[in-house]
Amino acid sequence: MAPGAYIWLLLVVATAAAVGGVFSAVLYSANPARIRVALPLSAGLLLGVALFGLLPELAQELSWALSLVLFAAGCLALALIDRFLVKICADCSHDHAHHECQVPLHGFAAPVLVAAGLHALLDGWALTASSLATTSAVRVTLPLALVLHKLPEGLALGGILKGAMKTPAEALVAACAVETLTLAGGAISFELAPRLGSEWTSFPLALAGGFFLFLAGHALWAEWKRGPRFALLVGLGGFVFSGLLQAGLRAYFDL
Repeated sequence: MAPGAYIWLLLVVATAAAVGGVFSAVLYSANPARIRVALPLSAGLLLGVALFGLLPELAQELSWALSLVLFAAGCLALALIDRFLVKICADCSHDHAHHECQVPLHGFAAPVLVAAGLHALLDGWALTASSLATTSAVRVTLPLALVLHKLPEGLALGGILKGAMKTPAEALVAACAVETLTLAGGAISFELAPRLGSEWTSFPLALAGGFFLFLAGHALWAEWKRGPRFALLVGLGGFVFSGLLQAGLRAYFDL
């Protein structure tokens, strides 16, 4: 399969996963307990891929020092945006059980949509960048983790907007529209590739690694504050599975 076709296939699958989560949450009242499991699981997967797969790979290309600086810069950038501009991870940053709320959450829809849109753009951008990476391990595991991450993201977004908007139809249309920005982020990243040369992926991937650290840490910290603690065990399971998957792929491809 041509690289371009492979990238667009991944972007479509990731968007479809998010939209599927939205439909489940808005139309079928997704079980909150299952969302509570899916969120830390996807967070653990992202964290493991970033630390076990992405960071060592980039360290070989850029050096450990520069890779760690770029990881920290990406994490700090999202932390500052989340703190001073808009909640990047609005899906997991709230304390109220929005998916069970019977009263519209007045004024909550707009900031959630803005945050989710930015989140989706970053996901699409990172998905394309990882698909152009030089090693099989990164090309396989990072897109896999991102695609798995999109389903609980859609579940959470749909659940919040169902309580924040007047009708389920409005929530469904708004959430699906926002999730399609994953395609836009991927298209932007794909268009930049030929203009910036074959080595352009290392720097944005390192920044994306920092994004993943922030998003995964944010979700796991939210679960720690809310409890019960079993959710953290689910996250730890995803983290360990990521490490084992990375090791297995590196051994298989002799990387």
